[in-house]
Amino acid sequence: MKEQMMTMESMEALIPEEEKLDLQTVDFDNATVRLCDQNLQSLIPDDELAVRTGRGEQNENAGFSEEFFKATDGMAYIENVLDNRLIASIYVDAKGQRSFEVCQSYSDGTVSGKMRIRQADLYRLAMAHFDVEQIPSSPEKQRTRKFLSQFGDDYLGKMEKDEIIQPIEILRAVFAVREKLPIHREEPEMPAQHLYRRIMEIFENQMNGYHDLHLYKRKAYYVLFRDTMEALAKYMNMPMMKLVRQLAEYNLLYVQASGNGYQSKVRIDDTTEEWAYCLYDLKYLSQAKKDREKSKEKA
Repeated sequence: MKEQMMTMESMEALIPEEEKLDLQTVDFDNATVRLCDQNLQSLIPDDELAVRTGRGEQNENAGFSEEFFKATDGMAYIENVLDNRLIASIYVDAKGQRSFEVCQSYSDGTVSGKMRIRQADLYRLAMAHFDVEQIPSSPEKQRTRKFLSQFGDDYLGKMEKDEIIQPIEILRAVFAVREKLPIHREEPEMPAQHLYRRIMEIFENQMNGYHDLHLYKRKAYYVLFRDTMEALAKYMNMPMMKLVRQLAEYNLLYVQASGNGYQSKVRIDDTTEEWAYCLYDLKYLSQAKKDREKSKEKA
């Protein structure tokens, strides 16, 4: 039998009578935000601070979700609506796509897991005044219904206490304070120019003379064996393969058509050939390009 999609009506049926809300009496225009405390330890009086020990002793309350406090760092309480039970923030990924992150606080002080709401989905619903039937386009209406179903499933799936808020009201509250929420942005990848300049600085200052790192130089490129690349990545404070992939994406690696992944086989001396990462020397290539252009002009 085909599984029926959960509707807002079927979810509403799960809400205890004493907790059901009248949409007409919830004034979302009055919603405000208040930043969560980001460092709870700073609030402890000096005479109550724990004594540091050299041992990693287990606190008897270690099982009481320390993650749950960290999860709300930098977020904000949504107040004056829904009994101040929602905590939210905005997340912006490296491509600029925005999502709302929201969790619910419970009466015992615990907090639910985070739920993520794509801004595009929320805005589409808001433009229809939170009534799917007002969406004129059939494909858009179907997409919004799917979003509501998925959000409802996400909310109910992460609910830890029987303190249910109607999912549609969570969405209305988040939208009401959308311009007041704190924003967290995913750190973008280091731009190619900055990445290359940083590597050159490391070659010149930190790795100069480190013969055990096997840094060989050709005219047009640097020859980096795996241990050299690992050391370079360590200086860059990033995983080696992430560094290698970034260099490849920026076309800074010289890779043969018959190469091994991002490595090329290079001749070390008359008899030795080894696989290595070949990083272009842009200073040399820049001068070579100028020389070639001058030759063409003279020809």
